[in-house]
Amino acid sequence: MTSAPALGLNWPEGQPDFVGPLPNPGLGSSLELENRARAEYQDWEKKEEEFHFDQSKVRSEIRLREGRIKPIDVLSKHLNGSDEFDIEINEPYMVFKGLSVKEMEELRDDIKMHLDLDRATPTHIEFWEALLVVADWELAEARKKDALARAKVRGEEPPAELLAEQRGLHSSIEADVKTLLEGKTYSELEALQSKIESQMRSGTAKACLKEIHTKMLHKHLQRLEQRVDGEENLDTVHDLQPEEEESEPDVKDAQAFSPEPLEEEAIDVAEEEAGSFSPELFHGDENEEVFDPEEDRAMLERKRVAVLEEQQRRIQEALASKPSSTTRR
Repeated sequence: MTSAPALGLNWPEGQPDFVGPLPNPGLGSSLELENRARAEYQDWEKKEEEFHFDQSKVRSEIRLREGRIKPIDVLSKHLNGSDEFDIEINEPYMVFKGLSVKEMEELRDDIKMHLDLDRATPTHIEFWEALLVVADWELAEARKKDALARAKVRGEEPPAELLAEQRGLHSSIEADVKTLLEGKTYSELEALQSKIESQMRSGTAKACLKEIHTKMLHKHLQRLEQRVDGEENLDTVHDLQPEEEESEPDVKDAQAFSPEPLEEEAIDVAEEEAGSFSPELFHGDENEEVFDPEEDRAMLERKRVAVLEEQQRRIQEALASKPSSTTRR
């Protein structure tokens, strides 16, 4: 037997001295199970978010059909440009106008959800990122206006920073502005810089949204032109069909003069003589107006083409009023 003087232990002869902690056979398996459970939970959480996102798109389509449109529905329609619904002429960021603080908060959450889950194309990502920047800016401005309105209603003095933001700057007060900046601390200057950068980001985001919206209008205009061309081609085909149908009566007339036995005609005459000559019963009003199906269909087609052309004209006017290329600030 050999002894380990440092530990005071006796080891069997021929066995090496053991150095280090004893291994725990269950430690590795428990970590693997924990990591696997965490991965499964994250995967389940992601699938649940995707399910809710798909359901939100279904609800959006239902609201569009029923005329109960929410702001997020307008933004989705801007991006997708469906042929089933008319595309909006105004820029996407105009949807924030007239919303309350609560409605803006709800819209901001919807935009954040679309940014996290709607990453189908780079254009989609850029669209929702720009909208999130604009939403943060509009929400901050709405909260400031709400605070000012509440202070006026209560008869209180609004915060000094809100009053300063309401006042604009002019070249004649440049010296006063410099004096104001010189008296600020480093943290106050950082806050002012952050605010200015936020304004610049908001302007850049709006320019980005305007550019994306212009591209969507061009695509929608192309689809409308294709639909109008298709309707015109369809009308041309229907106009040619009556010429082919006119040849059919000639064949029927030739058959009418062909020599055939008169036995069937004699039988019909005998049946009429044997029966009553009472007038036949007619159902409905004799003065009832009768519409020709072909004429009715043609009228509907003309109205449909007129609606498409009107929508095409509106989009062309909107595109003409905007610059051809939007430069980002």
